[in-house]
Amino acid sequence: MNQKRLEWVDIAKGIGIILVVLGHCVPYGGTTFNLIFTFHMPLFFILSGYCYVQRGIRTTFDKKLKSLLVPFAKYFLLGLVITLIIPQWRNSYSLKGVIRDIYLASPDGCNNSSIWFLSCLFIVTMMFSIAQSITERMNNRQVVRVSLLILSTLAGYLLSINEGFMKRLPGQRLPFALDTAFVAVLFFAIGYELKNGVLLNRLTTRKSIMWGIGFLIITVLVSGLNGKVNIHALTFKNPILYLLGALTGSGFVICLSKVLENSTEKIKNLFVYYGKNSLIILGTQSVFIRLFILVENNLFGTEYKLYRLPVVDGLICFALVAFAISPFICSLSKKIRKAGKSN
Repeated sequence: MNQKRLEWVDIAKGIGIILVVLGHCVPYGGTTFNLIFTFHMPLFFILSGYCYVQRGIRTTFDKKLKSLLVPFAKYFLLGLVITLIIPQWRNSYSLKGVIRDIYLASPDGCNNSSIWFLSCLFIVTMMFSIAQSITERMNNRQVVRVSLLILSTLAGYLLSINEGFMKRLPGQRLPFALDTAFVAVLFFAIGYELKNGVLLNRLTTRKSIMWGIGFLIITVLVSGLNGKVNIHALTFKNPILYLLGALTGSGFVICLSKVLENSTEKIKNLFVYYGKNSLIILGTQSVFIRLFILVENNLFGTEYKLYRLPVVDGLICFALVAFAISPFICSLSKKIRKAGKSN
């Protein structure tokens, strides 16, 4: 992949990670929340699929173990340590909570729930790699592969509406976000097919603007019609509308990224920076949003919770975490890595 194409991917990741932070700071079920959650995580699965390179199952496993599960463990430990340090959090946590966080791979108990994406993406990548390997030598392998992916997505959707089965499971979910992975692999596959096509290469700035506006209008309409959705919570409402909104919302961000790729260096580099550091921001922003809420509650005697911040407080939290704390953490992480290499 040439440098120019990698640049727009970083821009898209940058937009996506800023939306992740904003989505955690706005009121739950509000217009902005519903719009962001319509597409922001499908976008990351699509971009991951776009960047995927088939290397064989064992090689892919080793590579993704290092790049996804090791960071998952690191950020899980970060959330756990901070939770145990703060009395208010420590007193409401227990060994049972730790086991539940590990089983679900969604550490709500230790206040770093966003890292579910890392374990889920690991499973999605392995599912796709296995499907690629199984069908590689088959006749009509593309048809077989697409059929497998559609069946997987259908299985994920059926799990989301089968409350009787899910209630029998610990936490009413499959372990390690496996149920979400069944659905997410479809978006991953779409991203992979985009890389193999010529559509994105033909997107001029003018076409990107036109298509982007169209995608945005459709996404806003779909969000209004379908309401509150969440791929991690297996909340899809109307599955056709969900798929449409996820694709058009992701399409909007991709088109915007292609436009920004040809914008001024200052604007472009800002989003590239956030894209290149999206893993660090993903792994830390949830903890700091919760810390902001904790501090505000202690200072002003409020009882705010995640997704329950008033609009003004939420915007202050967003600005602080996205544009002050996250760059500081990224800079600190870079210095730690350099110090580690020098030793």
